[in-house]
Amino acid sequence: MPTLAACQGRRGGNLRALAQPSLCCRENTRLLCWCWTCCLSSATGKETRAELGESGAWLNDEGGGFLAAFGARRQPAVPVEMQSTPNYLWYTDDVLGQGATACVYKARNKKSGELVAVKVFNNASYMRPQEVQLREFEVLRKLNHKNIVKLFAIEEAGSSKQKVLVMEYCSSGSLLNMLEDPENAFGLSEAEFLIVLNCVVAGMNHLRENGIVHRDIKPGNIMRLMGEDGQSVYKLTDFGAARELDDDEKFVSVYGTEEYLHPDMYERAVLRKPQQKAYGVTVDLWSIGVTFYHAAAGSLPFIPFGGPRRNKEIMYKITTQKPSGAISGVQRQENGPIEWGYELPVTCRLSAGLKSQLVPILANILEVDQEKCWGFDQFFAETSDILQRIVFDVFSLSQATMHRVFIHSHNTTNIFLDAVFRQTNTAPHHQEYFFEGYPYDLEPNLQAQNFSRTTQNSPLTLLSTETEDPIGVRYRDPAHGFPKFVPKVDVIADCSIAKGVLGAVHQTLRIARSLLKCQEFILRGLHCVIESLKSECSKFLERKETAVLMLTCLQHTNEKTLMVYDAVSGSNGNPELKDLAEVKARLQMVTEDLCRYSHSISEYQGTLGDILSELVNHRQQAQEDRSIRQMECCLEKMQLIHKQFKKARACMRLAYNDEQIHKLDKLNLGHLARKVISIFQDDCVQKYQDVLGGHGNRMRKVCEIKKHLKKLDSSLSAGCVELTECWDCLHNALDRLPQRVQVPSAPLPVYTQDTDQGMALRMQELLEQMKSVTCDLQLNNSIIERLRGVAPTPGPGRWLATSSLDIKSDINPFLLRKENPPLTAEQPSDCKYTCHQECRSLIQLDCNQPGEQPPNKASPENTLTQDYSQNVAKPAEEEKHKPPTVQELKQKIDDFNAKVTNCLLMKLNEDGTYTGFIKVHLKLRRPVTVPAGIRPQSIYDALKEVNMADMTDKRTSFYLPLDAVKQLHISSTTTVSEVIQGLLKKFMVVDNPQKFALFKEMQKDGQVLFQKLSLTEYPLYLRLLAGPDTDVLSFVLKENETGEVEWDAFSIPELQNFLMILDKEEKDKIQQVQSKYGKFKQKLQQTLKEAGGKPG
Repeated sequence: MPTLAACQGRRGGNLRALAQPSLCCRENTRLLCWCWTCCLSSATGKETRAELGESGAWLNDEGGGFLAAFGARRQPAVPVEMQSTPNYLWYTDDVLGQGATACVYKARNKKSGELVAVKVFNNASYMRPQEVQLREFEVLRKLNHKNIVKLFAIEEAGSSKQKVLVMEYCSSGSLLNMLEDPENAFGLSEAEFLIVLNCVVAGMNHLRENGIVHRDIKPGNIMRLMGEDGQSVYKLTDFGAARELDDDEKFVSVYGTEEYLHPDMYERAVLRKPQQKAYGVTVDLWSIGVTFYHAAAGSLPFIPFGGPRRNKEIMYKITTQKPSGAISGVQRQENGPIEWGYELPVTCRLSAGLKSQLVPILANILEVDQEKCWGFDQFFAETSDILQRIVFDVFSLSQATMHRVFIHSHNTTNIFLDAVFRQTNTAPHHQEYFFEGYPYDLEPNLQAQNFSRTTQNSPLTLLSTETEDPIGVRYRDPAHGFPKFVPKVDVIADCSIAKGVLGAVHQTLRIARSLLKCQEFILRGLHCVIESLKSECSKFLERKETAVLMLTCLQHTNEKTLMVYDAVSGSNGNPELKDLAEVKARLQMVTEDLCRYSHSISEYQGTLGDILSELVNHRQQAQEDRSIRQMECCLEKMQLIHKQFKKARACMRLAYNDEQIHKLDKLNLGHLARKVISIFQDDCVQKYQDVLGGHGNRMRKVCEIKKHLKKLDSSLSAGCVELTECWDCLHNALDRLPQRVQVPSAPLPVYTQDTDQGMALRMQELLEQMKSVTCDLQLNNSIIERLRGVAPTPGPGRWLATSSLDIKSDINPFLLRKENPPLTAEQPSDCKYTCHQECRSLIQLDCNQPGEQPPNKASPENTLTQDYSQNVAKPAEEEKHKPPTVQELKQKIDDFNAKVTNCLLMKLNEDGTYTGFIKVHLKLRRPVTVPAGIRPQSIYDALKEVNMADMTDKRTSFYLPLDAVKQLHISSTTTVSEVIQGLLKKFMVVDNPQKFALFKEMQKDGQVLFQKLSLTEYPLYLRLLAGPDTDVLSFVLKENETGEVEWDAFSIPELQNFLMILDKEEKDKIQQVQSKYGKFKQKLQQTLKEAGGKPG
């Protein structure tokens, strides 16, 4: 390859030779050649460096911004030779950069072979004042920071005794090289920009701590190397213009590069207008602002028509007349108006969340007025505030837009919701979230550091409860302003245009990927929401069926009670009859409402099924889409052509055959570019618009169903309240029933035999009806207990529901009645038996019998229970803990948090409660039951061909992941019972919680011990007492395998299985007994026969 091409590769820019082309040779051949004076083009033109030294002499460097950024203009090459210092050596053609006063080479350590960069000063450098010559040495000796290029040694080169600076070698070029890569034509990616921001701010902070002003900040003077973790590290370099300067000091000498110069210095250095202004340390802030804008947008912020180098007067006008708050100004036509920009361009790759944080910083450091411009202290404070924030990716399903939310780790949920509101205009109380396919509830006081970590491929999905129109991805059509080739062959212009075309294709490919990603998030998010709504519909139907069952029982009880009152009262009217008639009418209204609910839910399920079918079709189309791969193939071919163009540019003048090949390559490049645009517009955009257009209609249906479900939920709750009130009326009527059937104390009249027989028959009928009512009441209570897992308590009609982690059932108003006040008992003075006062009129006590308990007699059932209970673990006795004071709690929590090495901290609330995390190990071996369709087959690729009609009321069993660990965020008031129900809810399990138990797992003397926790224990308090070490204490969810079998916790099929097993065991036992009896009988008969009937 030509040596000029090698020179261009090292400099990393678009070089234009100003004289005859150099000689060409093979790639690996070293030869004598001359590289003519070149200029390095930036995004808008070549970079120069204007210097006014301390002596007042102007030094105009047309080649500033070299790869190593240590010097300036490249001089004609000299014959290749090896040079050295006592410890380092290098070839003179291994040039990293060259300037007016020095040249930088790639060198090696003679002993270790380590690569370094050596800066060799030439004779021109010694024409500067001695103070200026020594300044760079002194500055580099003073600095020591990971974001500043290190100085290893200062040596002298051979017999010439020229000073040589031995510095750190940065193998990945500079920030300018990154920005000149076509892939970064529209700015760096957000992740890379944040690294640049972090490194530059840290490096500048170190300079200010040491009282040093750089005076030549630009992308070419920010070096890049790859760290051990594969992440970029940026370092400030080229301290030839740097000097020591305190915050309150000024300087008058002018250094810097035109595009990055402060306007006051630009006026004197570039326009050569005499002035006697003094400059302070804040001149670096202007250069930093231009550099950051360049890195974010891919272009300079201030661009006059024709470029900054060709239109210097307009360039000065733009920078000095810039309105306050503007961060860019562009003149698009000659003598045309200046377009001011107050935001980063839409083509910028940074998210809206980061832009909102960055733009105010740029606006305040790109300020000409020194009174309005920020100082370094405020600049460091604001940039550090950005870097200290954590990022959460949020996809707004309603708007079909992706957002990145920057908040501090200590911010709470309310601040997070407000930050989302600023980006989406979705009010906090209308925000609902899903994560990884499941509803994601954010507690109001939960800190951001405890949120689930998101990525751009796994964001939080935001669902607005209000209808919103979809917005979609914001982008500028890449076809507008697409670079076009000139007809004639111009290798320099063609190479520059090819670079622009590549940049546009990279941007087109990025937009296409964003559109495809948006489609994926739309389909994925909508699928999760629909599955959630289907689950709500199923739960609603279950609650409705529960209400229907209770309604049927109440109607039956009401009818029987009416019959009893009719039999008691006869023709005499009772107020209870009127009440019971009113109850009957109210129950009839509830019946009609429940019928309407079933019809509405069926319609909703049908609509949701239709939407899922549409999602399946779109998902299949997205999976079959090959447009992205086609565009990538075109880009790969275009990159090869661009590489050939760069080689042709090095030769300057092409031979005839090479020129024909160049023409064909240019045509092919244009064809590939048009093909990319065609694929983008006809495939990517069209499919995206189809999905987005239908998404609006689907979201409106989903929001409508969600609102109607909420209304039905309220109506069902009101119906349950109605059932509760009806139950109270029936209960009161039954309480007064014994008074209606009491025998009067007046003397009984004399009846005939027929009258006695009629009365007996009537009383017998009344007795049977009362028995029927009593049975109905017992049935009602048993239904309640079975549905809610209630533990029956002694005494007729008394029950109390167990606690629950998340009580959402509509039957709660009926089930969670206030416990009745303590019931008094009737206790005659001459016996030891007591009787409930409500049963007093229904039973008769024989008070003449001694009040002793009958002795316990052994029975087969008792014996079996005793034998069985010896082989099972007894429940752990409930530990009694003395409640600690608030101060003691605070101390315990502080001690606990001091030992925590992760984010699972505990937090004390104002009301004395506290919240934290527990980890529960799942060690289950029995299958659990879920309704079909509630648990997705797979969150991200669950859209398979499924007949939705087959998934209505069926249930399926599956095994929870064995030895999985589930992390729960609970409070100090959360009981074991609530933890168990919460775990089942996480996996959408519908089995009765009484099948499961929570155990403490402890290690003692090398053994693992399990202890069952009572349902009223508080796990978080146990966690606090034991500390965060899981070896000391861990929680395990297992099957409830104690002898206290809760038979009504099992379903009917399971009980039938148990009966089949018992029948088989019983038959086997009978066969064994009969076999033994037969053998014994046979032996006995044989013995009697042998004895011959003789007495023994």
